[in-house]
Amino acid sequence: MNPVPEESRPGSGDPGAVDPDSQTGIHEWLDWAKNAGATAGDLIKLMFLELKLAMSDTRRIVVLGLAMVPLALLAWIGLSVLLAWWAYVPSESVTLALCVFLAVQVVPIIIMLSMIKKYSKSLSLPSTKKQMAAFKEGFQSGSETADQ
Repeated sequence: MNPVPEESRPGSGDPGAVDPDSQTGIHEWLDWAKNAGATAGDLIKLMFLELKLAMSDTRRIVVLGLAMVPLALLAWIGLSVLLAWWAYVPSESVTLALCVFLAVQVVPIIIMLSMIKKYSKSLSLPSTKKQMAAFKEGFQSGSETADQ
C-alpha cells in the first residue's frame, strides 16, 4: 500500500493537470474570457466618459483663460500707472511720468521682439540647410572625381 493515497492517481501532484474527460478547464477559460471581455468593455466606457469629462473641463479652462485676459491687461495698466505715479510724485514732472509709463510698455516689447527673432531662426531649418549643403558638396566632389 502506498504511504500517500493520492499519489497513485496520475496527475494528482500537478495542480494544472486537467482530467481529459472533464470539461471544467474549458468552461473556466470561457468564463475567464467572458469576464475579460466585460472588463475591457467597462474600461472602454470609463475611458470615453473620462475623455468627455476632460473635454468639458478643457472648455471651462479656455473660457476662464479668456476671462483672465482683460484682468491681466487691467493689472498691467495699473502697474504701469503706479510706476508712473511713483516717478511723478517726487519730481512733479509729467514728462518723466509719461516716459516711465511708456518705458514700462516698450521694454517688454523689445525683450519679446528679441526673443521672437531668436526663436524664428529655428524656423529657417538651419541644420537641414547645412546638411543639404554638405550633401550637395559631397555629391559634386564625388561626381568630379568620377569624371576624371
